[in-house]
Amino acid sequence: MLRGILSIVVVAVLIHLAQSKDLFSDFTRPIVIGSLHLLRMDAENQGNTIAVGRLQVPWTRDCSGLNLLLILMALAVWVNRKERADYRYWLRLATMIPAALLANVARVLSLIAYREVFYPEIESPQLHYFMGLIWVLPFVALVIPRGRRPMRQVLVETFHAAAVVALLAPMSGAPGGDTITLAAVMCLAHSQFNSDHSAYSRLGTFAWVLLAVGIVLTGMESLWLPWLLVCPFLVPFKWTFSLSGLVLTAATHPLFGMLPQAVMITWGFIALAAWDWLKAPQKKTTSEATPAGPRTFFWRAQPFATSLCFVLPFIASTLMAGKQETRVPPAEVLTRAIPYDGYQILMPNQPRHIGLVWYSPHGNGRHHTLKVCMKYRGVELTPTAECGDVFTDGALFYREFFLQEDQLLTSYPEYMQHTFRPWSSPGVHLIFSVVNDSVNPAEFNETCQKLAQELHQMTVKPPDQLTEAVLALSPAQ
Repeated sequence: MLRGILSIVVVAVLIHLAQSKDLFSDFTRPIVIGSLHLLRMDAENQGNTIAVGRLQVPWTRDCSGLNLLLILMALAVWVNRKERADYRYWLRLATMIPAALLANVARVLSLIAYREVFYPEIESPQLHYFMGLIWVLPFVALVIPRGRRPMRQVLVETFHAAAVVALLAPMSGAPGGDTITLAAVMCLAHSQFNSDHSAYSRLGTFAWVLLAVGIVLTGMESLWLPWLLVCPFLVPFKWTFSLSGLVLTAATHPLFGMLPQAVMITWGFIALAAWDWLKAPQKKTTSEATPAGPRTFFWRAQPFATSLCFVLPFIASTLMAGKQETRVPPAEVLTRAIPYDGYQILMPNQPRHIGLVWYSPHGNGRHHTLKVCMKYRGVELTPTAECGDVFTDGALFYREFFLQEDQLLTSYPEYMQHTFRPWSSPGVHLIFSVVNDSVNPAEFNETCQKLAQELHQMTVKPPDQLTEAVLALSPAQ
């Protein structure tokens, strides 16, 4: 039991370190470029990018392979957590170093091939991680302990663990990522192939697949990790619907950490789950055989068929990319580009003391509410007493609007209502700000509404009417 808990801690630390500094570029980049040359493709190292024919491929920390090495190490520790720590155990971990290098080179070449085929489009972040997952699996298969269990059971468990770890790696660096990571690994510790033919396994799996369809259609991508962690043919009913299981699964959703005292509650249940695990009767540390279940073809094929759903979190956004768009501010306003597909805007009638930021849609993903966006930047917002739509951090007032499919939406609930249907456009997030001692919240809200309506008119008017509209809004000189 102690070794099991130690494995959980080691896996959580490795996932967290997967967002650390790029240390493998000096090894990976020359191999990638050399491989492209062997394929008779022109490739040139240009520092932050690699020029491959007509492509300019950014070279990021993910391309170096360090995160892939740490993910492979985490998976190797996880799938061998019940094995003896003899020389074979350490040999399996050592093989992950060359495996990570080879898997990462294959991943980068796959991304380059994708961009060449779909030029000028680039892969979504989820598809990027999916390509990493695909190349991780063959190498993890090298270190799976066989024991006396059917290999199909171990393969399904490993595929599930790999999908969870691949989703966790980019989340671990976000605010509250440590709590999310440890809660997810504690949930993953209760995941084991369920070979019984119970009604819960059958009906629960059917409901689980339907839930995946709902997530795909509504674009609620933040639900993918909790969805993976409640897979009915891997996670027992007793854990999923226990108080600890419900709280820790909910804690893997980023918004859960925004609730008051949520982090303290989560860590309390993490400690409770660890204590229950320590008190549980100790079992053998080697892989044990489990009942094979009915010998029908359907029952044997069902786990493999259902486990194909594990790829949905990585390809759903690509499948649902019909409304992907790139929206920029109208040409009649002054703009300055800022990070994360944003622009600072100055409209003709905009008071100079009021700031306005335009955030374009990132792929087809829905925007977060202003309070959540600022929380990720370490800023806590609270609504003002005078006007509930105006928020403050103590120094500034903020007001948000959304431009979505030629409509101006004045609140986040209204935005959620319009973007909940399948293939809906994510729209544009508008954020106004002002120093809080320069105006009262009610006046600020009124001014923001007028400016948002003017900007909305600029985005929907035909080009031949825009010039007249701007001249009408401009103050006389």
